[in-house]
Amino acid sequence: MRKSPVVGRFVNPSLWAALLLLTGSVGASAAPRQDSAHYRAKMEGIVANLKETKYQSKTVVDHGQGVFKGNCSALIGYVMRENFPEAYLSVRGRRAPWRVRPLAVTFYETFVALKEDRANRPAWEAVTRMMEVKPGDIIAWRKLTITEGLNTGHICMIAGEPVMEGDGRVRVRIIDSTSGRHANDTREKGSNGVGAGEMWFAVNEAGAPVGYWLHEKSKRSKTNKIAIGRIVPVQESGSFYPKPLRVKGKARDGDFIGLAEAEAAALAKTRLLKARVISRDGKSASVTREITDGRVNFILKKGKVFRTIRG
Repeated sequence: MRKSPVVGRFVNPSLWAALLLLTGSVGASAAPRQDSAHYRAKMEGIVANLKETKYQSKTVVDHGQGVFKGNCSALIGYVMRENFPEAYLSVRGRRAPWRVRPLAVTFYETFVALKEDRANRPAWEAVTRMMEVKPGDIIAWRKLTITEGLNTGHICMIAGEPVMEGDGRVRVRIIDSTSGRHANDTREKGSNGVGAGEMWFAVNEAGAPVGYWLHEKSKRSKTNKIAIGRIVPVQESGSFYPKPLRVKGKARDGDFIGLAEAEAAALAKTRLLKARVISRDGKSASVTREITDGRVNFILKKGKVFRTIRG
């Protein structure tokens, strides 16, 4: 038996997965909601069906066998690129130029940039107060010094409602992949990898998170730059260019809007752009982990391009 990642009770993983399936959270035939609640369900499904996990730099995933091995950003990014391609392609930053996929610092930069670049990241919105987080939100913090080859910080998903404790700290349940354990953790003692547990956050006068305690035995908080993002549905048509971009003539992507799929692909070829469909009538396709500004991604409705995003 394994503890439920949210309510902390013992739940049979198979029954939990079946419940998610019946409620339309996992594997439903209808187009899933592209929001934080759906992201939460996907993450909870991984934890509930987990049979083997390990915290490591190389990512190894086998859904059928319940295997997930990898670090924190690999977990968050994997679930996102499999089910939320527009949110994933909007994760951009400059602090880790050597990366082949978004790292913890990249997510942090993305969430900070939402204050200035929300219009070009319609799949995200910023959350500033710790007591306003919801299950499915993603919280990231970066190290003060970023060094190639070393981890750049940490990232996890909020898995429960925040609770303000008497000492002013905010306690919340999270899901992550880590080398250690948190309080009331689903990971067995001495193990690591993917799991759910509780953490505490220090907040400033405005209610924004400014530090954290990894578990109940932490003697003092660790101070880091922390930011929170929430996946939200995208309704509008248009062409979006999450920063940083290094391409010229980017506004011309608007020419794709309204074209049939074959026409859009042909136009992309004449412009020497890679092209692919990442969503068709609300049903998303998984995307590769690499993000490149030399590729245009199409969101189709009734066979025509409704929206584009570079990445």
